[in-house]
Amino acid sequence: MTNIVRNTILILQRWTIVSALIFVGIGIPIFSGAQSVNHFQSKSDGLTSSPKNWLPNKDLAEFNPCSVFFKNHQITIEHSMRSICELTQLYGDGEVYVINGGTLLIDGDVEVFGNSMVQVSDGSTIVINGNLTISGNSDVVIDGLLTIQGSLITEGEGNICGIGKVEIGGRITGSNLCMDVELSPLKKLKLSIEPDIDNSYKLLWSSNLIGENGYFVASTSDNGMTFHEISREVISNMESGKNYSCDVNTDNMKTTYYRVVQYDKSDRILAVEVVVLNAKESLDGLCELEIIPNPCVPSCIASLKECPNGNYLTQVLDARGNIITELIPYQKDDNSIKYHINKENFLLPGIYIINAKSENIDKSKRMIVK
Repeated sequence: MTNIVRNTILILQRWTIVSALIFVGIGIPIFSGAQSVNHFQSKSDGLTSSPKNWLPNKDLAEFNPCSVFFKNHQITIEHSMRSICELTQLYGDGEVYVINGGTLLIDGDVEVFGNSMVQVSDGSTIVINGNLTISGNSDVVIDGLLTIQGSLITEGEGNICGIGKVEIGGRITGSNLCMDVELSPLKKLKLSIEPDIDNSYKLLWSSNLIGENGYFVASTSDNGMTFHEISREVISNMESGKNYSCDVNTDNMKTTYYRVVQYDKSDRILAVEVVVLNAKESLDGLCELEIIPNPCVPSCIASLKECPNGNYLTQVLDARGNIITELIPYQKDDNSIKYHINKENFLLPGIYIINAKSENIDKSKRMIVK
């Protein structure tokens, strides 16, 4: 009886081995633990944690806002989506596609490992308010824009390629970067000042930082050291790349400094930028003196365009700088001052200079008389 049992066990063992080989050979898994790929596709702007922003899927009820990108998830984003988590991980065979002008804002660190992949198409953007670590056999392909507030770390076979642009605010660790990727340091705060109507100016800025909320403080200074607040902009759900502005007046012609500071909700400084305005040079650069036609035959019109309001002394000088005559405007409005020049009255053939001067402006133009 013992021999019969022993022989039966040996036969079963052999059959088990042969069966396993047969199942493997025809591609049937022995274990039932394999996971199917779950697909998520954006349908509207909003937070990644909200099921209503995704197309219907049987797994949406188990959608973990801080594990959005986990094993075997394939995610397609064509809208503006935001994830607020300390750490977001993509691993296994997970895939993320940001396409068709989509934007993904991740407030926290990101780890991409295993055999996973991230792809950003041309015209699309990923902004990471933290560090990005790429390891294992994972691939990050950037044909659009990737903005990293922190550091970029590549380990193992993980690499980053593409023909797009990567902006980095911190360090670069590792060398797995393709040569075609354009790397540039991230400017956290962009600030400029531009002329507006009535000789005033507009202070313009935008931030590449994102946060749950925060605020901007714009201030001005006469010496670049002591600043006085002129505007405060409180922002909830701060968005990367959004434009902000405030109007500034220049009542004098001295150099003025403007500063914008970005704070988070805990009053910590995130970014600072300063711009300098020399009002006299700026106004002078806008103002133009033109003569039409030139050569002046038989008469011509001299015009001051886009110049600050004021009293202008406009004269005709010869080539040596001697004053020939003073011109009186025949037309004057908000945008221009015009003078009529008739060479028959006082000019012989030659080269002359038209000079227009006010308290802050000094413009000259050569005129040819035939």
